[in-house]
Amino acid sequence: MKYKPTEETLIAYLYGELETEEMTRVEEYLEAHPEERLKLQELSETRMFMNELDDEPLPEPLGFINTERNSEWLYWRKYVAIAASLLLVVSFGWLSGFKVSYDETGLYLGFGEVQQGLTAEQVAELINEDRASLLDFMETNMQIVNDSLNEKFSVLQASFDSDEIVKKIFEQAKEALVAQMV
Repeated sequence: MKYKPTEETLIAYLYGELETEEMTRVEEYLEAHPEERLKLQELSETRMFMNELDDEPLPEPLGFINTERNSEWLYWRKYVAIAASLLLVVSFGWLSGFKVSYDETGLYLGFGEVQQGLTAEQVAELINEDRASLLDFMETNMQIVNDSLNEKFSVLQASFDSDEIVKKIFEQAKEALVAQMV
């Protein structure tokens, strides 16, 4: 089985954090793979360059982030955000013509003039119209199926009649042939 060290093992090798046995295996791998040795050498040079840079101190916190001075604002900030969102939604609704209506029959939402909806009589009328149209559709389809079945039955009846006629003609021809032979 060929050995190939992981990136973590190579970094540990670079920092000298490996056990002697593991370090030997990595060195053998790097001797066999010069391109990997080159990558590790470039990484080492980058590490050395970064070590030469001085650390910069962190900047002082910004004034508006200072929690001691803005503790009251932090408390009210979420409520102000909610109020601003509601104001924005209501303003947009008013500008777009969105209406809300509420009465004893229910809550109605819509753009423009809010319609109260259908009455019970109107709903019943719509249901009856739908039932009547469905009934007409079913009657029409049943009539079409009935006509089709009648036509197929007539064709079938005619085919039975023609078989009987053929049998009779055959019997007559047979009797005539027997009579001639006698």
